[in-house]
Amino acid sequence: MLSVSEITQQLRETIQDNSDLQDIWTYGNISEIRPTQSGVLNFTLKGNDQKIECVIFTDKTFLKENLPPVGSNVSVKGQIYVYETISRYRFMVTDIDLTGKPLPTSSISINDLTSTLKSPLKKYPPVKVQGEIAKVFVTTAGYTILKLKDVTMDEQANEVIECVLPPGVDPPFPLQQGERITVEGKFGTFLKVSAYRIEVKDANNITQVTEQPTQVQTTSNECKECGQRCEQRFTLCPICHYAQVHHEGIVVGAVMRYFDSPRFENFTTQREYEIRFGVNIMGRADVVLLNSEGNPVAIAECKRIEYDGNDGIVQLKSYINPTVAKLGLFADNTDPYG
Repeated sequence: MLSVSEITQQLRETIQDNSDLQDIWTYGNISEIRPTQSGVLNFTLKGNDQKIECVIFTDKTFLKENLPPVGSNVSVKGQIYVYETISRYRFMVTDIDLTGKPLPTSSISINDLTSTLKSPLKKYPPVKVQGEIAKVFVTTAGYTILKLKDVTMDEQANEVIECVLPPGVDPPFPLQQGERITVEGKFGTFLKVSAYRIEVKDANNITQVTEQPTQVQTTSNECKECGQRCEQRFTLCPICHYAQVHHEGIVVGAVMRYFDSPRFENFTTQREYEIRFGVNIMGRADVVLLNSEGNPVAIAECKRIEYDGNDGIVQLKSYINPTVAKLGLFADNTDPYG
């Protein structure tokens, strides 16, 4: 018997640790663009008969500004990113090719990408998950969708796993919000909505839970990457988890911890600080150290040094050149005390 957070963590590791779903180019047609108030840009990329939902995060301003309009063909680079709180996956875009032509030697089709995504989930045996119904609704096609969450001992945000019942699969009791149930079924991807769900094909595989709920503790644990404290149900702290999809994230965390030392006790730090990079270019610095008056005294641009497999270094250039920006620091070390 697994909790919702346990099964979503397994799923996240299965997908995001799959090298075939990381740092890949894919090519398709932009069919819909949906900006959000938070600055995240969502769009749909279509292939011949498949599609995938894509996302550009707030720190990728250049990519958002240069995304071609709806109807354009485009090659994008990225990796699969799992949203545990909504039981969805997205193709997180980290680069865009603006030529409008496929990259024949390195890109894969949308169809191949979705097939690669489905492959590891097919290997999962049937799973049994216990949780509380957060929401239940029926689609226009007659499918019943259950959103299950953990019963936690505090007010921490819950991860969600969606379960789907095909038409004609009716449990012997009403499915109501707040009801605690056990669900058994197989993982599957639902490509039309870029979702992962547990498919329940037998009504007897849904049972009521009558005993006291197994409450999920959210006590702290050590991050396996940096050693900082994090919630026990996670193996990585937020900074290092972020680094899995934004490689410089772990460097940002190291800089923040460095500035947190006693030598900077009279200073404060701020992330994503707006600065001017040139005469007509505005941007955001990764980390800024501010004095007691709120003025910046140091600006750190963070990059994760990587290698292209041929002894070549990539992603090394900083946006700030210390020779012309006296406050500029280039950070590439993941050890804040090294």
